[in-house]
Amino acid sequence: MTSKAEPILQEGRLIQKQYFNWLLEGIDPEEKKAFLNVLKQIADHFDQGDER
Repeated sequence: MTSKAEPILQEGRLIQKQYFNWLLEGIDPEEKKAFLNVLKQIADHFDQGDER
């Protein structure tokens, strides 16, 4: 991507953040923390690739 795309990327990131916050609205903070931990574990596993 070129620097010309940066404003569009920033806007997209903001929209994603707002949407994610909306999805988690009203969820107990401890449950949210557990959920985000699981998402991180999944992302870490995905980043490792298929090591089976």
